[in-house]
Parts: sequence; C-alpha cells; structure tokens
Amino acid sequence: MHIKKTKIHQLFKTIDSEMDLLLALGEHVSSELNLDILLQLVADSAKEVIDAKTLVVPIIDFEKDEYHYLSASGDNAKLIINHSFPLSVGMCGWVLSNQKALLFGRGSDLPIGNKTVWEEGMESAVLVPLISHGKIIGGLSGLGKKNNNSFTQRDLELLTLIANQTSAAIQNAQIHQQLQQQQQKLEEVLNLTRFEKEQAEVTLEAIADAVVITDTNRKILNFNNSAELITGFKKRDAIGKTVEQIIPVTGWDNEHDNHPVFEALQDDCMVRISNVELISSNNNQIKIDGSVSILRDDSYHAIGSVMLFRDISEQHKMMEKIHHYATYDQLTGLVNRREFEIRLNNALQSAIKEHKRHVLCYMDLDQFKIVNDTCGHAAGDELLRQLSSVLTNHVRERDTLSRIGGDEFGLLLENCSLNDATNIAELIRQDIEDFRFSWSKKSFKLGVSLGLVMINDKSTTINALLSAADQACYMAKEQGRNQVKIYTESDKKLTLRSNEMHWVSRLHEALMHDHFELFYQPIISVQNTNYKKQEYYELLIRLHDSENKIMPPGSFLPAAERYGLMTAIDQWVIKNYFIWLKKNPEHLNKLKKCSINLSAQSLCDKNLLKFIKQQIEKYNIPANKLCFEITETAVISNLNGALKCINSLRKLGISFSLDDFGTGMSSFSYLKKLPIDNIKIDGSFIKDILVDKVDETLVNSIIDIGKVMNKETIAEYVESVEILEKIKELGIDYAQGYGIAKPESLRNITTK
Repeated sequence: MHIKKTKIHQLFKTIDSEMDLLLALGEHVSSELNLDILLQLVADSAKEVIDAKTLVVPIIDFEKDEYHYLSASGDNAKLIINHSFPLSVGMCGWVLSNQKALLFGRGSDLPIGNKTVWEEGMESAVLVPLISHGKIIGGLSGLGKKNNNSFTQRDLELLTLIANQTSAAIQNAQIHQQLQQQQQKLEEVLNLTRFEKEQAEVTLEAIADAVVITDTNRKILNFNNSAELITGFKKRDAIGKTVEQIIPVTGWDNEHDNHPVFEALQDDCMVRISNVELISSNNNQIKIDGSVSILRDDSYHAIGSVMLFRDISEQHKMMEKIHHYATYDQLTGLVNRREFEIRLNNALQSAIKEHKRHVLCYMDLDQFKIVNDTCGHAAGDELLRQLSSVLTNHVRERDTLSRIGGDEFGLLLENCSLNDATNIAELIRQDIEDFRFSWSKKSFKLGVSLGLVMINDKSTTINALLSAADQACYMAKEQGRNQVKIYTESDKKLTLRSNEMHWVSRLHEALMHDHFELFYQPIISVQNTNYKKQEYYELLIRLHDSENKIMPPGSFLPAAERYGLMTAIDQWVIKNYFIWLKKNPEHLNKLKKCSINLSAQSLCDKNLLKFIKQQIEKYNIPANKLCFEITETAVISNLNGALKCINSLRKLGISFSLDDFGTGMSSFSYLKKLPIDNIKIDGSFIKDILVDKVDETLVNSIIDIGKVMNKETIAEYVESVEILEKIKELGIDYAQGYGIAKPESLRNITTK
C-alpha cells in the first residue's frame, strides 16, 4: 500500500518537542477520512515519537475473534502487515483481557504466561489500547526501542495521547465510510421506478443514519425514522417544510452562516457536516456529523439533495473528557504540566517577538512529606486539593496556575513586572504559612519555597526557564525554606546548582548508553605479605565524557546524590560487575573479596534486596565473595530499614564494611548496633598519622574497639611506605591507598 507524504512527515525536521509533534499529528489525523492512510500515518508518526524500531497497529475483528495488523512502520513492517492472530494470544490478548496498557522494559516485567523479567539487551515493548465508545478496538504497539534502549513510562504516556487522538480519528473515518455506503444505498433507492420506490421505503427506514431528502428549494420530500428520533419532528410534520425550519443548525462554519443544504445546492457539490449542533424540536442541542449530497436526473441536473447525518453527542462528550484529561490535573483540577508548558512557550514567543515581559514562578511545598508519611496518601491528596484553592486566590484572569509535579506548582504571570510578581509570590507564601491542614485530629503547618525568573526577549527555551526557576526555588529551600528567591545569572550558588542539573541529563544518558566504566583499587593484608593485590579490592566507578576522557566520581556523584540517581548507579555497578565476573571465571575463582559501595538511597530502596538476590542467582556469583561498603550517614538516614536490609543480605553470606568510620559524632555508639564485619577508618586520620598524635590516638582507639568487637580494620589513604609500616605497627589488618596501588580499569586486572 502506497501512502502519500503529508505535512506531518515534513515537520519531523523542524519540531522542537514531542508535544509539538502530538499537536501537529492531531491536526492531520483528525482530517484524514481514509482509514488505511490514517492508520499508516499514525504508525509512521508514533514510531518517531517513541523512538521505536517498529510500530504496529493491530485492529480487532470481533466476528472472527482475531486481531489484524492493518498497518506497520519500521523494521520488518512489510512482513507484519495483514497478519492475523487469535485474540487470546500475545500482548493484544493480554491488553484486551486486562483492559489496560502494557509496558515491558526497565523496571516493568512482562505479565504474560510465566512472568518475564526485562533485562538489558532484551527487546522492550509497549502497547496501549485504541478505545471507541468505551470498547477496545485495537492498539498501538512499539516493538523494540532504538539503540537497544528500554521504553519508559514517558513513552507509554506519549503513545496513550496518540492513541486517544487516533481513536477519535478512526471513528470519524468509519463514520465517513458508513455515510458513503448509506449514500450509495440512497442513490440506488432514488433511481428505482415508482413501484420499486414504494417497496424500497422499508430500506430507507432501515438505514441507521438520519436521512432527509429535499427538492431544490430545500423543502423536505422524505424523512426517515432516524431523522424523527434525532430532530423530534414526525415525518408528517416535516414534509413540505424547509430544512431550516425542521433542522436548524449552529456552529456551521461558512461565510454567510447558511444551512449546509443551501450551501450544497448553491455550490452544486457535496458538503461535509462536521461537529455541527442541531437544535431539536424541544430545543436540545445535539452534535451531528454527516454530509449533504446532490440528487441528479439522467441529464446530471440537480433535482434536490440528500442530507445524511447521525448523533455524535456521546462521542463528542468522550472527546471533551479526553481533552480535559490531557489538559488538567485530575487531582486538583489545575492545568497540568503539558498544558502549562504550551502556555509557557506561547508567553516566551510573545516575549521574544513582541518584547512582552512575564514572570515564571516555581513553587515547592515544605513539610508536605511529613503529612504524607504521618497520615497517608489520602491526606496528602486532600492537602493538595485544599492548597490549590488557596493558590487560586492570587491568580489573575490572564495567569496560569499548574500542578507540575507531586507537590510542585507553577504560576505563569503574564504581562507582569518582576516587582509585582515578587509581591504576589510573597502573598502566596504568607497565605500558605497561615494555612492549617487538619486530618484525623492532627493539625499541620506548612510552608512553601518559591523561585522566580523573568521571561523577556533574552530568554531562550522553556526548559531553560523551568530550570532557572527550579534552581531559584532550590536555593530558597537551601537558605532556610519558606521564602522567595529571584533567579540571577550572577548568583554563584545558582551556577553550581545549574552545573549539577547539567550533570543529571549526562548521568541519565550514561546509564542508558553505558558510558560508565568500572575501576578497582587493591586492598592488601598488612600482616600477610603473601596477599595478592588482585584478590581483594574496592570496586570504583568512572564516567567517560563526550571526548572519552575519564571523569572522577567527585565530579558527578554529588549531582547523582542530590537528584536521586544513586540507586540506579549502584545497580548499574552491581549488574555490570557480575556480568564481568561471569565472563572471567578464572578471576572469580581467585577472588577473595570485592567491596562495593552502597549509597543511602540504595539502602532505603525497598527493591534493593530483591535486585541483589536476582543478580546473584542469574550470574551465579558466590555471595561470600561480596562485601558492601556503607557509611554511617547512610545507615542513620533510615536505621530500621538499613538494619533489615543488612541482616537479610548477611544471611546470604555477604559481608559489610562501615566506611569513613570516625567522622561522625555518633560513630562509636552506632558501631554497637550495626551488624558489620569490618571498619574502614576514614583517610583523614591516616594521612597525617606520622605527624599528628591526636590522629594516632584516635586510630589506636578504633583498633582497640575493633578487636574487642571482633571486627577487622582497614586503613584508607595509605600514601607511603612509612604510613604502611606505621599502621602495621599499630595492628591494622588491611590497607588501601596510592602508596599501595592507584585505581585502574577493571579490564586490566586479568593481565596482572
């Protein structure tokens, strides 16, 4: 099947965001009435939006209990099109049975048959249903993400938006096909003899759509049962009246506001009726869709018209619901982030082209987590609803208030000076500070941190504006919370925050494309000189930049910690190290112990235990060769959860090391509570141990406590032979540092 190129294909080179593409797609699919072209257009466009290798469109044939691939785009598309499968099998069968979308990828298992866990290297898949009149009629399915990546929740959301638009467009195309079929039937009926016409009256009444036949003066000659039901007029009352009297319409888009029948007869051509409101006999407004065609005699002269239409009120209501869902936050009723970004972009364009000035305000609630944790999510939801009403009090008619995240709000103040915006922000802050939220006899006081950024002709993109406002909001939190902060490029702290946010996108890309590399640094036995450097080491991580230079962890881990990416990085380290061990069985046999760092975020992750167990079983790694390094700070942040996790992993045979010991005020007291196997003395006490008696005394104390508690000790920052001799004299068990060996790539360890 050959599909002609349309404007949507040309837009791929110029569109800046997925949202622009969706809007453009909506414009084009809604007007396409050929079902084959429509489905192919959707397949081609959706493939680009979610970056899929292949995009297929299965449509259900309920009479045969099958689904057919009516269109496809991408790899093997020609082989897929027109193939059919039973409804009971595959992802389509699962979606139809469970009445919901399906995502198979990173963090999302395949729930069909024996549950399949997605792993790196597997093909990812996503399928969302196409729904017409509340019934699943097919779906849009992405098969394989480009570059062997995984589809994400974002891809699922984008595909759902496309599916909503496609469902409505399919209904329009089907209506058009049915109208054409009905028109053909009518023409056959009207060309019959008088005797045959009398016999064909039954056929006319059997047509499901409303049929109104007129002469050239627009007077009604015939009127079927469906027309009676929609208009509320009886056939006997309609005959002889003009269509304007019996079928008045509003919303008909033409220059002189003429009736569609008048337009068709005047222009001597078929007229399409789309989304027009008919006023019934009892003054109800009914949405209709249809067409007006010209009746002709044997000489092709116009002798009248046929108006064919149907009630699409329910479909229109469904589309309004879809539009509302796509535009508004369902919890608060405020504009959602998608719509907010559209309006923000419009404001940005007016600032650049018309030199208008606006202000973007980014708000993050303080103490919201306390309400959620104390009273549950139902209380948190009610709090957000109530606070939305408080915020609305300060929104001018031309402004836009949006819930753009969990407890984050955005306010676009159009045609507003920075001074006025600051006053409005301060009023909002004061109102929220005065607000009291009550739940289950508990009362909560809240605050809000607000960041402001000016939108003018120097502004660049909406992402840059949102980032700047977020940075200012973050600084408001850092400087004590519950205050207003204005973004200025000269603010050094904001610059640091911006640099960290830049790292976030780079870290996401590194996780997706494996730009990290594993390094190792040996840990040697101080007392046993026969201990080989390759038998015990700490596993480290490095990052390759765009020029393939090695970036040290200090340049990117702070940003990862601040923005919640440490769990993903820890899991990347564990999984890729296990894969490497599987490929190097000789090294695994010689290995005595490997220390792997676990962050506070990982220790608090409820899925950590399950993940580690799965990886150990999958790659057949002896648990007793693993040691996880944790810090006192990480444990204290969630003591009960950390203890539970540590104890569960120790039952598998994994040992634990307490890293950076001695730097915390509570180190010794927590040492009694923690089920750890060795103590890693912080390097700040080791590097000056030859000249600082206080450091030596503290190290001696740690060694003594370790011996009493039967825990081995490890010294960091051993940078010289003299320090190594000193810690050996003191009785430390193990040593690590540049004086022993510098960190190097794990790839090199097998050549040693």
